[in-house]
Amino acid sequence: MKLKRLILVLGLLIATCNLFGQTNNSPKKLLQGFDAASQSNVEVIASGNMDDAVPCPPEYTNVISNTNLFTPAEQQLLKDAQLYLTNNTYSGPIIHHVRDKSGAGYDLRDDGLATGSGYGGVVVGSHEYWFIQIKNGVNDGLKVEMENDHCVQWLRYSNGWAVDKKLYWAPYGNKLILWAIFKEPFDIDRTHDRNLQAAEKIFRAWTTNALNAVPSKPPTSAEQLRSGLETAVNSKDISTTIALVCWDGQEIEMKEMAAGMLAEGLAKIGTNTVHLTLAPVPANFETTKSSFLPDWEGDNGMRGKYNLPVIGMIHVDFSGKIETEKYPDVPYGKKGDAFYVAQMVSYQITGKALRVRVDNLPRSLTYTGYWTYVSSGKEITVPISDQTNEFREGWGDYIKYCYVQRTSTNETPGFASFFQYQITEGQITNKIMGSRQVQFEVPVVIFDSGQITNEEPVIYERK
Repeated sequence: MKLKRLILVLGLLIATCNLFGQTNNSPKKLLQGFDAASQSNVEVIASGNMDDAVPCPPEYTNVISNTNLFTPAEQQLLKDAQLYLTNNTYSGPIIHHVRDKSGAGYDLRDDGLATGSGYGGVVVGSHEYWFIQIKNGVNDGLKVEMENDHCVQWLRYSNGWAVDKKLYWAPYGNKLILWAIFKEPFDIDRTHDRNLQAAEKIFRAWTTNALNAVPSKPPTSAEQLRSGLETAVNSKDISTTIALVCWDGQEIEMKEMAAGMLAEGLAKIGTNTVHLTLAPVPANFETTKSSFLPDWEGDNGMRGKYNLPVIGMIHVDFSGKIETEKYPDVPYGKKGDAFYVAQMVSYQITGKALRVRVDNLPRSLTYTGYWTYVSSGKEITVPISDQTNEFREGWGDYIKYCYVQRTSTNETPGFASFFQYQITEGQITNKIMGSRQVQFEVPVVIFDSGQITNEEPVIYERK
């Protein structure tokens, strides 16, 4: 492959504005993060976002008891895992290893969610965990994310290769966000990818010699930037490519991640060549970003802006390109007398995370309602139901009002129903990690409805 992969990889150099990022207009759906050439025997029905979600067929209902997903032996293993979590509590992330004498067994990962201490504001006793089967040191068997007796993500391995299918259920609406069918074993973790191994060698050399490299002579014109970037990419010069990007406002980890992915692209570039030309800034170009989340997730307080005033664009083309493929232009700006590629950098506005979570088990228990929060003096109302905005969060000062009403009291024979809701507001706490002090947001419960057994509305109003 192919330069198109390189162009995708370089796109991650600048958070939301793709540097040489490909937009593929092909009708074939693809798994995100993998090039088209590697997916000739993969059929993607839903590609991984809510806009592309499809109705979940009955045979893939995401419960432990579904024998289309889990054998009886696997069902028992998952029940044992949940029992293990129920009988133990944790104050932080843990990994539990279960192995027999041959080394076969499973890993059980619980990110502190069993006690509600993890991110996401999961209620006490609502277990969210990963169950991963291992054999001979590689994934072999199930790799599933579970929440209570419901499956969130499902994948099966055979000797390190993904087989059968990959499923990822939407948080509401009985839909699949991701549904991919593997017609032959697929290297989804890229364990066997020789190009990736070659890329790791390039990356190690870069981190050793050029982590903080700067251009020997920074470009003093847009044309010098264009020419230097084109030459660096075509000659597989990772150091110069990275040095021609402005990193102001970015963590060093972002530079390392971008370089690692760029190294992978350079290892696969083949014989194609990049061609860059200068272009004006479009009239509709957005210099700021009001949210990085899809609309259904709400607002987490993160905003974006470019770390340089954008004064022009670099248009990307390359030899061997399919006619229908298009590539977003790359913004650039000026810092002092030098020209650099500009990056979108993120920052967080004042406020805290605000959430309302309804726990309805079984999922056939329906409800409706809304909640209102205040952000910088403005009231924002979020309608909620068993089909709408179940996991939407807000960012602001406080939650002012919440109204939740059960609209169904239907019980499932043999299943103990549970219905309640909680309101949480984020609280910042400091923790020492190594030599650094790091801030974490911990959800604090400010209201708990308790078990709701009838159709009377339960209302919270801030005093």
